[in-house]
Amino acid sequence: KVDAYNIVGLIRGTSLPDEVIVIASHYDSYSVIPALSPGADESLSISVLLELARFFSENRPKRSILFVALSGHWEGLAGAREFVRRIVETKDTSIRLFIYLSLSAWGDDIAILHAGRFYFNPTSGIEFYRAGIIDRLNYYLSALKIELYGGETSVDSFIYPGYAWLNIVYGDPLAVFDSEVYTLAGGYGLAFHTPSLKFHWGTPYDDYAKFEEAFKRNVLGKDKSSLKKAAILAYLIANDEEFRIPPPRYRGFDPNYGGFCTIRGRVLVYNLSTGWYTPVPNAIVRLRAIANMPNSFGLGIYGGLPKIKEEVTEGYYSTSGFMMCMTDENGEFIFYGISPSARAGTSYLPSIEYRYVIEACLLNEDGEIEYFTDYGVHRRDIEFTVDRQEKYVTHVIFHCGSIVFYSIIEPETMSPPMVFSIKVREVGSHTTPQFYGGIFYSFHEGYPVFIAFANPDTRVELVIISKNPRTGEPKLLLILNNLSRGFEANYGRSTHVKLTFLEVAKDLYAVNMERYFRLKKQGIRNMEIEDLLFNSKSYIEQAERRLAERKYDFSIALSIEAWQMNRAIREKLYYEDLNIKASIIFIFILLVPFVYLFEKLVFASKTIGRQITRIAAISLLTLTVLYILHPAFSLMEDIFLLFLSTLMAVLMFPTLAILFTDFVYTLGILKRKIRGPHFMGISRSGAILMAFSVGVAMIRRRKTRSALIFAALVTIILGLIIFSFPASALGVIRRDTYVTPSYTGLMIRDQVWRPIPEEVVEQIRRTLSTLNYSYVVSTRVWFYPQGRLEILGKNPLFKGYVSAFLGLGVEEDRVTGVSGLVLSGRWFNETDYYSCIVDEEAVKYLGINVSNIVSGREFIEIRGLFKLKVVGVIDGKLFSSRLDLDGGNFTLIDFKGLVRKVMERRVRLFRYLPTSIVYRDANYGYFLIIVPARLAKDLGGSVYSVAIRIRAPDRSQIYRSIDHVARTLALSLNKTYLIYSTQLTEKKIASVYRYILSTIYVFERWEQLLVPIMIGVLIIFNSMLSNIYERSKEIGIYSALGLSPYHVSGMFLIEAIILSVISSVLGYITGIATAKIVNLFDLLPGIYLNYTVGVPIYSTLLAIAATLLAVCYPLWKVSRMVTPSFERKWKPDTKPVGDEWVITLPFVITTEREAKALMAFIKEFLELHKVQEKAFTVLELSLTTEEEGFIVKAELQMAPYELGIRQEA
Repeated sequence: KVDAYNIVGLIRGTSLPDEVIVIASHYDSYSVIPALSPGADESLSISVLLELARFFSENRPKRSILFVALSGHWEGLAGAREFVRRIVETKDTSIRLFIYLSLSAWGDDIAILHAGRFYFNPTSGIEFYRAGIIDRLNYYLSALKIELYGGETSVDSFIYPGYAWLNIVYGDPLAVFDSEVYTLAGGYGLAFHTPSLKFHWGTPYDDYAKFEEAFKRNVLGKDKSSLKKAAILAYLIANDEEFRIPPPRYRGFDPNYGGFCTIRGRVLVYNLSTGWYTPVPNAIVRLRAIANMPNSFGLGIYGGLPKIKEEVTEGYYSTSGFMMCMTDENGEFIFYGISPSARAGTSYLPSIEYRYVIEACLLNEDGEIEYFTDYGVHRRDIEFTVDRQEKYVTHVIFHCGSIVFYSIIEPETMSPPMVFSIKVREVGSHTTPQFYGGIFYSFHEGYPVFIAFANPDTRVELVIISKNPRTGEPKLLLILNNLSRGFEANYGRSTHVKLTFLEVAKDLYAVNMERYFRLKKQGIRNMEIEDLLFNSKSYIEQAERRLAERKYDFSIALSIEAWQMNRAIREKLYYEDLNIKASIIFIFILLVPFVYLFEKLVFASKTIGRQITRIAAISLLTLTVLYILHPAFSLMEDIFLLFLSTLMAVLMFPTLAILFTDFVYTLGILKRKIRGPHFMGISRSGAILMAFSVGVAMIRRRKTRSALIFAALVTIILGLIIFSFPASALGVIRRDTYVTPSYTGLMIRDQVWRPIPEEVVEQIRRTLSTLNYSYVVSTRVWFYPQGRLEILGKNPLFKGYVSAFLGLGVEEDRVTGVSGLVLSGRWFNETDYYSCIVDEEAVKYLGINVSNIVSGREFIEIRGLFKLKVVGVIDGKLFSSRLDLDGGNFTLIDFKGLVRKVMERRVRLFRYLPTSIVYRDANYGYFLIIVPARLAKDLGGSVYSVAIRIRAPDRSQIYRSIDHVARTLALSLNKTYLIYSTQLTEKKIASVYRYILSTIYVFERWEQLLVPIMIGVLIIFNSMLSNIYERSKEIGIYSALGLSPYHVSGMFLIEAIILSVISSVLGYITGIATAKIVNLFDLLPGIYLNYTVGVPIYSTLLAIAATLLAVCYPLWKVSRMVTPSFERKWKPDTKPVGDEWVITLPFVITTEREAKALMAFIKEFLELHKVQEKAFTVLELSLTTEEEGFIVKAELQMAPYELGIRQEA
């Protein structure tokens, strides 16, 4: 613990002494190696501050100026927060403006920013508009014009609410300003910032030699440097009496726009002997925050590290991304300058919600962590929000040691993972320990590290679940359990898990082997999983051998490959378990009707007691057989609970059917009460019950025929289950993209154009080195500069800017022959570094001399960076329109949205940058600068695609060699990357093929299954048809008794259902038993039963469907035999004669009552047509009794109604 100081100096103003302008900068530097932190370029701002202090002391300003040299800048703006705290507490409103200098010699532009990356709060900028500060700054810039920006330039886009501010801050992790604290508190804070690439900040390389080079070029060598611009602006602000800056209105707690809040707290340790908490003095407390934003920018105000809980937390780590302090003798701590949520938001950042996380530790005399934050059962106030002016929290730590796990990466992309959850568990019980902790460092450069904290008496394991890079779904990342032995910590000591790549692969392999052994023990085999396990073991053994040989790069590569492979195995095992559980649910559903029908068919108990007893015995026997045969009973702990839930679900359907039947019956009674009886017939539910009883009786009566039918069905199901399983394997398939290739070779890129890590590029090279081919690899490096980089051309009337840097090497010409597009000069050679190639539009508008290019004397200068020798001019139109193997252009993706097109023929997911974008009316344009790949990488670029050319000794073998390489790379990489290659179609035409890693299902002799399946279906069909013809006399009796075709067909359909349900369950059980015996004793090598949803279930359903389909024609024959006539509806057999139509009815009326009832029925029928319909509408209707009988009279209106046709009947 050290004391830090803010150094303050005041120069009183001459005419406005009560209005104070603060000019501040920090005087401490930062480095990843604290002992080596020269900070040469970083010291430029404080040097300018001292020069300004000297100048204003000799030339006193009209306003008072308070010069402040702040400390603790890289410790969460500690000095600035303390400085602002005193101002806010004293309510000093004399400070009208806080100017923070953030200057660098690596650029000559200046950006005026109201907020930075620390608090990331754009909403506070609205006060600058209200105070009129922006208008005055615009006035200054308009007055200075050429001196500052060379034209009318507004700072409105740099101060709220502009996207330029967002681009600068979001793209620069060093854009952290001390003025942000004053803005947060409600004051007016501005940063004079140099938006440039600060190559060496935060490293030991920020020394004077590198600073001197940039200083001479961008400061001493230019009249309009960023230092001069900042000094002029400071002078104008300090001496402009007309610039009326209103007094600030300081904010405390404000959930809409942020505010200057405080967090107080206490660090405690839980004492097991007293059962209560004890304060901990001298503990180090760290506060960080996670920002939730609707547009998912992912920027936390202090970084935002993943928390150790089950919920989802995302965030990023930064060196300045937290606040730290120490507890006093009472274990208390305090943080000033805390922002609540800014819910008001802006048009492009709707709102920001801050959640805070506190972590604390206590170091021993060796500098090791002896106490750390407790995430166990005694945890208190680890994560919270600020909902008041002063928030009080309590925090618990525990006595522990640390276990360090290195290289926690996403093996598919070789990048830091998107963590979903991190679990530290006790290795024996896999439960949460009483005391544990952890912290995850996710650096953007290098590999992340996780540190677990535990008691020595608790062996722990680590389980991390990350989000899939392609889909975002949670997926197991790793299991680290030291081969089920767990990791043991020592009090106050760090245990380092070395070679984490290899340890992860070995632990995942051990877990997968144990799980697969359980499946294999039950007679289940999956050849794809076995192949992956074999390959994974081989990779692990090779990695260990390479490690013993001290070939660490090969060992790491093999370990990562084994890690990635075991993740895939884990996922496949999960679905294998899931499918087994689904298959047992399916058989449980069939088991309920099977037990009931089997009892009726075999025993046909006469009493309820015997029926219940026999059903229970059959159920117990069936479950016992399944318990022996089906692996779900061994793999599922809650199998009987699943059986009971399935039983309840199945029995619920008859209950619902009974309730629905009662409801329909009640409606029928109500209908008869209202309208009287109109229909006579047998109840459908009664018909179903009768058909069920008759069907069971018929099956029992013809025992031999029924046994043969059962045997046929069981045999068919048995054959389907055993012989219809596809052999699955992990393979590569290729698809023709119908793209004409521009070169013969391969191309590799990410699916959504994410950067390809260097580790993946090295993996590609290592894979190629194992193949017996001569090859050339070209990496394409893309670099998008922050802000606008100006190209200093020779045309003073035209301004050129860099749209992007495209890094290509000498290898690109060897792969794609791109040098053929060079119009003047040459392509890059091995020695080129500060060189470039431009297109003819750049030559035209930037004033480049083509003759000097050939002689090597032509240069272009990138403002604030370097000079580049122009070695060649390329045909921009051909280069921009040339298609790569993936169908895209050779240039970069337009991620910055520079290309503006009103209308396109089709919507494209990605739009590509042309080599030139020229706006002639505005006299400016953007140009793509092609540079050597090495320079683009050093600037901060990333590899976005890889092109490969394969050389074969025989030209005829080139495409076969390319195909072999493409398939090998597809297997060694993963589905995240797309692989394209040039191949010949069947017509011997060159085309581009895409290679996809996928699970391949191989059906061996599948066509041979069709014959036995058809034979089985025909046997069933013949049996059912013969059964119906043999029972034709019975069908005639049913017809004489008045049964309709519906009823008779239902009896035979129920009989078919009984046959199919019973035979399907028996066939399923027989198939399991047969295949399990074959698997366990290896009686038929190559035949393996896989209890997946697709095969046994579909096989059983196919047999049931075949049985029911086979009775369709016999059912139709039954209906014909019951009602031989073709007439299904009665029709009049006479025609009208004149105005009379005498109709003969198909029945005889013998009494007057029946005649009256018939006429009443006709009247009621006509009454239903009083509403207008298509044919006719009844207008008047009456029923009268006359001497000749009962007469129904009706007046009808006929269609079409608009003609007014009426008829009396």
